[in-house]
Amino acid sequence: MTKKTGEVEFYRDAGVTVTSARFSTNGQTIAMSGVTSVSIHKDPMGAIEVGCLITGLPLLYWGFTSPDARSVLLLGFALVGFAAWIIGKPIYSLVLTSNSGRKKMLKTKNKERLVKIAAAVEDAVIYRG
Repeated sequence: MTKKTGEVEFYRDAGVTVTSARFSTNGQTIAMSGVTSVSIHKDPMGAIEVGCLITGLPLLYWGFTSPDARSVLLLGFALVGFAAWIIGKPIYSLVLTSNSGRKKMLKTKNKERLVKIAAAVEDAVIYRG
């Protein structure tokens, strides 16, 4: 923690700043005076993953059941593999709750970074009192 212009800084990295007075990221700044809690959520599968699975699974079935559909089988494996690769790297969101509602502030695949940021926000809320 460092004192700077009357604010106590709890966290700073590329694009994120958490102080006793504000939370800043991606060009958005939220006053810490209104923040009541912070949470991390795993985002659900997106349209790309679902589309790859919906298209790839029937192609796999067709490729295995039809003797002349080897290229279809390869395409099915590629689509399902791509979907599995994307799903294997989930996206997490940092959500701040205030009197005016909940707001997603940051999305990333780096959960450890979000845990550090969430801890800094909690420290800032506790510091504020």
